[in-house]
Amino acid sequence: MIVEDVVFDYLSKKDTDYAVLINGVWGSGKTYFWKNKLSKRIEEELDYKTIYISLNGISALDEIDRSLFFSAYKFKEKLDIEKIGLKENSLFSNLISGGMTLLGGADSIEKVDLQNFIDLNKTVICFDDLERCYMPIEKILGYINNFVEHDNIKTVIIANENEINGVKFSENNSFKEELAFKFVNANEEEGEIKEEFESVLKFINENYSYYSKIKEKLIGKTVNFSPGERYYDSVIDDFIERYEEEYKKYLFKEKEVILQIFLESGKKLNKEPEKKEKDNKNRNLRILKHALDDFNKIFDEIQKYNSEKLFESLFIYFVALSFEHKLSEISRDEMLRVNGDHHIKERTFHEGKKNISLKFVQKYYIGKNNLFFESFISIVNYIESGFLDKKLLEKEINDKIPLEEEGSQAYKIFNNWWTIKDDGTFYEVTDELMEDIKNGDIDFELYKHTFTRLLFFVEKGVLPITAENLFEKFKEGAREAVKKSEPLPMQQKPSISSEVNRLSEKNQRLIKKLNQSTVKIKKEEKEKRLKKKLEKLINDLFNNQKMFFKKIYNHLDEYDIRPVMDYLDIDKIIYDFDQLDNNIILELRNILDRRYNYSSVSEHLAADLDGLEKLKTGLEFYIDENIEDNKLRKIIVKFLIEDIEDICHKLRN
Repeated sequence: MIVEDVVFDYLSKKDTDYAVLINGVWGSGKTYFWKNKLSKRIEEELDYKTIYISLNGISALDEIDRSLFFSAYKFKEKLDIEKIGLKENSLFSNLISGGMTLLGGADSIEKVDLQNFIDLNKTVICFDDLERCYMPIEKILGYINNFVEHDNIKTVIIANENEINGVKFSENNSFKEELAFKFVNANEEEGEIKEEFESVLKFINENYSYYSKIKEKLIGKTVNFSPGERYYDSVIDDFIERYEEEYKKYLFKEKEVILQIFLESGKKLNKEPEKKEKDNKNRNLRILKHALDDFNKIFDEIQKYNSEKLFESLFIYFVALSFEHKLSEISRDEMLRVNGDHHIKERTFHEGKKNISLKFVQKYYIGKNNLFFESFISIVNYIESGFLDKKLLEKEINDKIPLEEEGSQAYKIFNNWWTIKDDGTFYEVTDELMEDIKNGDIDFELYKHTFTRLLFFVEKGVLPITAENLFEKFKEGAREAVKKSEPLPMQQKPSISSEVNRLSEKNQRLIKKLNQSTVKIKKEEKEKRLKKKLEKLINDLFNNQKMFFKKIYNHLDEYDIRPVMDYLDIDKIIYDFDQLDNNIILELRNILDRRYNYSSVSEHLAADLDGLEKLKTGLEFYIDENIEDNKLRKIIVKFLIEDIEDICHKLRN
């Protein structure tokens, strides 16, 4: 790497009166490179000691003295004790060994210049975060210059020059603002405080503008830190090695994906398509490290799904969105809009809309068309706040993502038709898909979408079948599919509006016709299932009452606004009614009350009226034929009949 060559060349020269500056944007890995790569090479290959000092937040030179002293003290044999006439077991030496600072740390020791007590021969000092120092730039650089010019100490400075050189007063620099506040008298009037703050901030900005002039004297060589893929590849290795075995194994498997996301992250996700990106090197290792740390928690939560496709889909979504949130500063609303229906990736081939979702896909999902792409409120919240709502994440996974462990393999391949390698494979897949459609082996909820997509290829002359024959195949297969399928959550149903709009009006009418047919088929199947479920429920009422009440109270809302009386065998209920104990009859009254006792009941359940009146008549007959007068059971059943009469009255009005 060029940086290493420049620094090694600098260190090989005997007498130097200048420092070397390593310049790079925040998060590019400059500090990591020094601490984990360059300093180790210097110590191992050149027999130099290295001292690292961060200037971040430093507002006084004695703070640097203190850091420098204790950093040098780790090389105890290098302390020049004789230079000040003290023995190893002197008070001064003992204070140092005890870890006390000499800047006010002991009343018996006067404040001293710590630079007089350290021998920095064969030492390289690295001053990092120059732009984050709270002191005026000429003061800190003057301090560093003492080491370089007068003592010929090898010195490396790490900085982001973009944040130092040519800073304008109109720019909002948080570090300079924080420094300016230190000089403002908080006891003054609001107007005076504002005026004084602006004056101090202007002075600080003007001092920062002197940087280029001061730099000429101190810094002899400037090398830009812009490493290539090989360096980032090794850094990612280092990051991954920190984790426990299972997560580490997963990350190494996804290492190519991690590197690709990181490299792409340097390209801004511009919100206005006409803007051109001038600099694609705004990559940030710090964000990557935090994202990998944070995804560990999600990784633990999704282990139970055992789905590689789910893992990679959520991994790319989370890490990429973390970069966009931090680097592009997209808002919460924009993060939630980074989603799409199940075919947004295909739309990139035939739509020119530059919405944020399409740009996100084009940036991070090229070559990954088989992955799920959905927005997750739980993950957006996690990125924003650091709190992962595990229950919400689980719900969103179950609602949004079909895990596809079963079902038509041909459909899965055809659904990503643009990834099929050649015509021969395409026709093999579509032939198999036609057979699955006929046999009802794809999910019923996907029939309309699959028909629309196949119709597109029929219209283009790619498939050797007429639109009418295709319609009949789908209509026939839908009757089989509806028996095998469970309703998909709304989020899993693919949107087809954009694909329908590409078709001719004639074929659009055919889609509408298929939709009407599938709605009818679905309604018929729904009624069959409801009847079967209610038959089992009534059977439990007489034979397994514990299960009956469990089903009722766990699924009461399932029947709340659905008429059910037409599906019940009232004659059988009356015939077996004598099997019910009195307490069960009383509990049935509570169930009826919960179901029918609300103001708008007649709008939703009027269809139950005939069945309820038949039940009332049957119970009256049951009393007359089976219960003697003045028995408790007769009173209880009469209460039930009165309840039913009240309900019927509500349903009539």
